[in-house]
Amino acid sequence: MIFFLFLLLPQQAGDIIAQAVQAMGGEHYLAVQTERSKGLVTAYRNGEPERSITTFVNYVVLPARERVETKSKDGHYVEVIDGDRGWLYSSLSKITRDLDSTEMLRAKQSRLYQIDSLLRGGWRQAKEARYLPAKELWRGQRADAVLLVFPDNSEVSIYFDFTTRLPVALRFPAIREGAKIVRAENRFYRYVKQQQLQVPYVVDLYENDLQVLRVSYESREFNVRIDEKLFARPK
Repeated sequence: MIFFLFLLLPQQAGDIIAQAVQAMGGEHYLAVQTERSKGLVTAYRNGEPERSITTFVNYVVLPARERVETKSKDGHYVEVIDGDRGWLYSSLSKITRDLDSTEMLRAKQSRLYQIDSLLRGGWRQAKEARYLPAKELWRGQRADAVLLVFPDNSEVSIYFDFTTRLPVALRFPAIREGAKIVRAENRFYRYVKQQQLQVPYVVDLYENDLQVLRVSYESREFNVRIDEKLFARPK
């Protein structure tokens, strides 16, 4: 089966993405400045879930501050991104260290290719946009897409439910250990309406067509006060 790619004018790409923004909450979605969330992360090996569970708490202050705390039987970790700097604490080593250049590049890329970042204007950094006509992504899920080509020629595809216009999948290149590039995909499920927003509570991560993670949110709060001290590196 052949799928044709139609080159979009900036205004046409904007119209398609604007439909998704409206579905996500419109002006309320665009007005989000902070988020505090918590939940569970399940790792997958060879496509099957592992038994160990990791809990997380995540703090985000737009446009470029984030703190992630994770706890599991293997220890407690804190990773902070604050603009162009970052640090990591491990309870195993009891050491706090700066993130290295590869880790910071990975964090920067993750921020650029994050679904909310793209929909809130990041897509405009693309040098070219193409339309991918509707098709069945997986059983029961039909979606069309905007494919974005960025100045470094990396390609990101955002798939929208053909009926609700909510994002259902995001395909993007991801940097892993040893600067290896993999084909990554987020899938978004279980949208919940809260604070006049539509918010996914389950996000799966696939790499090279195999599932590697599932993030299950217990709570997501928006435009809450987040203490500046959370981003300060311990002395």
